[in-house]
Formats: sequence, C-alpha cells, structure tokens
Amino acid sequence: MERYFRALYDERRRKPGDDLMSSLIQEQAEGKLSAEEVCSQCMLLLIAGHVTTIDQLSNAVHTLLTHPDQLRKLSANPVLIKGAIEEILRFDGAVSFTHRVAAADLEIGGKAVRKGEVVYLGLAAANRDPEAFADPEVFDITRPVARHIAFGAGPHVCIGAGLTRRELEIGLLTLFRRKPGLRLIDEDPPRRRCESLVFRGFHTLPVAC
Repeated sequence: MERYFRALYDERRRKPGDDLMSSLIQEQAEGKLSAEEVCSQCMLLLIAGHVTTIDQLSNAVHTLLTHPDQLRKLSANPVLIKGAIEEILRFDGAVSFTHRVAAADLEIGGKAVRKGEVVYLGLAAANRDPEAFADPEVFDITRPVARHIAFGAGPHVCIGAGLTRRELEIGLLTLFRRKPGLRLIDEDPPRRRCESLVFRGFHTLPVAC
C-alpha cells in the first residue's frame, strides 16, 4: 500500500488533480507536510474510512439481529436511532484496541511506563467497564447517554466519528425499513474475524429475509 501511494504521490506531483492527495501535496508545498506524511495520511484515511466502516456496520446489524427486542423497539420508533448507534458503538465497536506512545515517564495501574514506550489501550474493555456503565453486558438502545470511547479520546480522537455515526444512521434505518424480515441463517452462522487485536468484524455474516 505504501508503494502504491508513493507512486500515486509522484504522479500527482507531476499532474495535480481534483483529489485529496493533490490537496495534501499543496499543503506540503507550503511546508506543512512531508512526502511521508502525505502518503501516511492517505493510507490512514483509506483504512480507517473503509475497513472500520464495513466492520462497524456488520457489527451493528449482527447486534440488532441477535437482540430482536431492541430491533423491534427501534423499528417501531426510529427516532431512537441516535441512542441506538451510541449503544452499538459501546457494545460492539469495530476497533477493540489502539495504542499510544508515552510522551513522558508515567505510572498506570501501578506499572511504570517509560517515555517512548508503546501502551496498548483496550477500548472494548473500557466500554464494558462496570464502574462506567450499569449492566455493561446488557445491550439497551435506550441506555442513558454515557461516554464510551469507541472513537478514542483526546487529541487523537477519530476524525471520522461524525461521518461514521451518519453512515450508521442512514445505513441501518434504510436496511431495516427495506428488509423488515431480515434474520440470521441458523444453518450458516456468522464467522467472526479474529486475526487482529485491533479490528473487530466478520468474515461472513449470512442473512435472509
């Protein structure tokens, strides 16, 4: 992927277009970005805006289909969609872990972390923390608004959070309006993708109407 974007970078420098990379190259010309940063930003946006969206939409459909009482509640009252999305993000987010590099020596949970060391953060675990959420293992689309960290937090919070919420809102309402009888197929169960600590989704999610 890096080789692909470096080749595209060279092409866009020679012949700019009306696209994101050309805009980023213009920022580079103004001294704001290096060539490596231009390519890494494009890689990040492709992965974060594509893989995680597929995973989150699949997780949302699976969660609703395995909690039919909540799906019925949402179908009967679509105005609940915004709260349902926040609960889906908390309950079955597309990103289970993220990592940060310590900017200074610190202590976390009694463990010393040195400046420059990598710390892995369990977003999925935090979103099921009983000290933060009542009955965290219960999926409830009417749960009072609570601060989940499915998109991270602080200065590195996901820049696509707003877009993801809107995609889920449109996608889920449209899907279940058009296919109200959607169901999982008992004889062909879903297969979770478990090869990564970071991303959580499905290899397959067979459904029928």
